[in-house]
Amino acid sequence: MLLIDAGNTVVKCRVLDDEKFSDYRFTLNGTDKDDSENFRALLTDLADSRVYLASVAGELVVQQIERLISEVLPRTTMTRLVTLPSLGAVKNAYGENYAQLGVDRWLTLLAAHDMASTDVIVIDAGSAITIDLLSQDEGHLGGAILAGVRTDSSRFRQIFSRLDFTSPDIKHVQDPGRTTLECIHLTDGLDVVNYSLSLMELWVERLSLPVEILLCGHDADKISPLLKQKYQVVPDLVFRGMLKQIQLQG
Repeated sequence: MLLIDAGNTVVKCRVLDDEKFSDYRFTLNGTDKDDSENFRALLTDLADSRVYLASVAGELVVQQIERLISEVLPRTTMTRLVTLPSLGAVKNAYGENYAQLGVDRWLTLLAAHDMASTDVIVIDAGSAITIDLLSQDEGHLGGAILAGVRTDSSRFRQIFSRLDFTSPDIKHVQDPGRTTLECIHLTDGLDVVNYSLSLMELWVERLSLPVEILLCGHDADKISPLLKQKYQVVPDLVFRGMLKQIQLQG
């Protein structure tokens, strides 16, 4: 089985063979300097495997992945995992706008519910920092989206290029957002790590104690030393969520 997590900057792959797995990272940007040949080599070694994709990348990246899979594994059908209104015991806080919730955030919530016996705050510290609250009883309670530690404001706006950053729905309030616009926090000139921590301290009261923090993303180590709550760094949280969705959907 091949799991593909296509993010804003890199494409992560996990190959599973019984109880073993191997992880890979690729840059697929449609240029002659990308890793498409290395990705092709990985596919060649797989023969015909089940392939699952979760993507928040641009459509050009998805098309490139689909093209390479169709060329190398023509008998394989790739299944694209998408955000759902609910699955198992996890309910999406976005309601009728459930599809707005990024599939990466959705999958980390599925994994977090599977891993924790308490209420959880999930932090994905990648090119964007996302914070999501998960109640064991009520499901997803909303969250926040901020620029990543190494992401400047122009790159942040590029990642979310479909959004209107002048919209009044970007409320600049301290409640967990339940739409993408409500989740956006513009942190130009602010220390994004300390700003993230201040949101968490404010929101932890909305959950039942004790609360566990689950972190993933390449800058998780910038946040974890400053946490007061019990935390766990789980680099493969999205892959865990993918497996959970595959399992629950049969």
